[in-house]
Amino acid sequence: MAVVGHEGTGVLARIGAGMPGGARLIVCGRCRLAYSSTEWLGLELAEILDSNCVRQLLSDWPAGDSIEVRHCGRCGAEIARAARSGVAPGRG
Repeated sequence: MAVVGHEGTGVLARIGAGMPGGARLIVCGRCRLAYSSTEWLGLELAEILDSNCVRQLLSDWPAGDSIEVRHCGRCGAEIARAARSGVAPGRG
């Protein structure tokens, strides 16, 4: 299970296998509500941190990859998730 966070929010998303067929869940670190990849796409987009922004903090970040930050539909907390280049948003 991978854990990703967004600086300054105190909120982490736990991403792990938890659905049939190996689908991944994204879990709000504040209220613990779990989202499928499809549900993730329906959450309000807060911001996208492009690879240049992320590379200021992580020198080994892949070019073209970004971080999507969305608001939890229950509590409004920000949840961050890596988005790989060449992969549809919310599917990375």
